Amino acid sequence: MSFENQLDEKNTNELIRIKCTVLEQNYFTYQNQSYFQNTGIAMGAPSSAILSEVYLQHLDHTEFIKILMKNNIIGYFRYVDYILMIHSFIQYSV
Repeated sequence: MSFENQLDEKNTNELIRIKCTVLEQNYFTYQNQSYFQNTGIAMGAPSSAILSEVYLQHLDHTEFIKILMKNNIIGYFRYVDYILMIHSFIQYSV
């Protein structure tokens, strides 16, 4: 989410409520048997792609920066949920 476009508290709370409802109501049917998914987001649900992208963007701007700097990563590329990292191997010869 862009820091320039912050939501007011009412809209933020509404989005959190909607997110919780979506994540807590993961029911599916397989071979005429109904199941409840305890953790994670439902594969194939329209909301899953959006929630995943929001989470990955958050990681891109917080945790991944630390990982890249700490591990000498010289290239980081992400397309949806495919990630490519290029590491710099420095070799010293005596």
